[in-house]
Amino acid sequence: MRELEIFIASLGIGLSLGFMGAGGSILTIPVFVYVLKKDPLSSGVYSMFVVGMSSMAGTVQSIFNKLVDFKVAVTFGLPSIAGVLVARKLIFPLIPEQLFSVGSFSVSKNM
Repeated sequence: MRELEIFIASLGIGLSLGFMGAGGSILTIPVFVYVLKKDPLSSGVYSMFVVGMSSMAGTVQSIFNKLVDFKVAVTFGLPSIAGVLVARKLIFPLIPEQLFSVGSFSVSKNM
């Protein structure tokens, strides 16, 4: 029965990615957490891997069909990568461990 749940959830995520082209990451995290019993932090990483692999498959197909303008891809890709690296190395360490709390509810940097 568990395999059927995983299959149905994966099929739904795949269809939503295929039809809309977005939203796969936010849909895969609950599957990893509640169905596969992974911790939320790892689930975020796993979901990015799944979405990255499906995006790569679409990119390879677009390259073979000569639909990719590499100049535009590099123009947007390199600054994006640089922005992520700067944010992770310089900005993320400056965020306090506990962002805020209201009563007994608190939001922390590490979930």
